[in-house]
Amino acid sequence: MLKPSVHWWEYEDRHCCQEIIEGVFLGPSTVARDSSILSSNRISDIIIARSEREKSFIKPREHPVPVTYHVIDIDDSPVASCMSSFTLFLDLMKFLKNKRVLVIGMTGMNRSAALLCVLVVAKFSLTLSAAIEYMISRRRCVSISQNVVRQIDEFATAKIATTGILATQSSAVNRKRSSELV
Repeated sequence: MLKPSVHWWEYEDRHCCQEIIEGVFLGPSTVARDSSILSSNRISDIIIARSEREKSFIKPREHPVPVTYHVIDIDDSPVASCMSSFTLFLDLMKFLKNKRVLVIGMTGMNRSAALLCVLVVAKFSLTLSAAIEYMISRRRCVSISQNVVRQIDEFATAKIATTGILATQSSAVNRKRSSELV
């Protein structure tokens, strides 16, 4: 369920995490270091969205509270494809369905926000622009690069096309089975 927009925002809030959809939070990598934030939000899993060059400083850490880390490598360059990262993320979110998840990136504004944007588009059947607008209403500092926005759009279009094809094939098979029963 989509929550109403956040009507307040202070510049310092970019250092915190915000709940984007129920049980799914978005924030910068520094939030994952604060066990009190993880405990107060009952975070059970942390998904790290990072580029190849960020591997040495955005990585899983030990916590006094039990937290499971998942890492998704996603690059933001004109030549890199994010498509497999989007698919991996959606599959992971299905697996973590009833858990409380924190998605982090270096700043929580681009790659990690893009992953959540893909989830919002897929889960709530929103247009890309509506999903980005919603994301910004929850975390005002979201700023997804144009390269990644283009790839989200391509991914969403491909998913819709695939879903439509599968639905058509499925209904054709069901019609054939129905005619065989008569």
